[in-house]
Amino acid sequence: LSLLLYSVYALFTKRVWEGQFQIVLDQKEDNSFTSLINDQGLENLIFDKSNSNNLDTQVAILESPSVLMPIFDFAKEIYRKDKPNMKSFSFKKWKKESLEINLEEGTSVLNIIYRDKKKDIILPVLEKVSKTYQDYSTRNKTRMMSINKKFLDEQINIYKQKSLDSFKKA
Repeated sequence: LSLLLYSVYALFTKRVWEGQFQIVLDQKEDNSFTSLINDQGLENLIFDKSNSNNLDTQVAILESPSVLMPIFDFAKEIYRKDKPNMKSFSFKKWKKESLEINLEEGTSVLNIIYRDKKKDIILPVLEKVSKTYQDYSTRNKTRMMSINKKFLDEQINIYKQKSLDSFKKA
């Protein structure tokens, strides 16, 4: 009887498919400008090393709704095409049931696992997650480069003025 019940259960239960990939969060970059100013102690002022070293903060940001919401909207649109009368599809439920994001212990490798009952949705969602994380990473680097450029331009103007004043005194 139990064999019969489990067989019926196995036949009518929808399979859950899974896809996963890994992202390296903290890559060391060889920056010649950093090595030039390292002996002056300006590295921490110009390059924000404190944020990049805090992996837990990076993981929390990558798990936040502001980063994951476009992915959720993408998945929701795919589901709405199949089931236009779908009532509730909440972000919290989707994140809890479908998406697993965790940091591999002792490393800077982020494991991302996506589970779904629809096999054909896994790959597009994982590609969207990867693209979103790449965009986030690029946006953060671009922002830091912009801040660094602004700081250095201000320093150049300050030292040009000091040089001009010194030349006038001489």
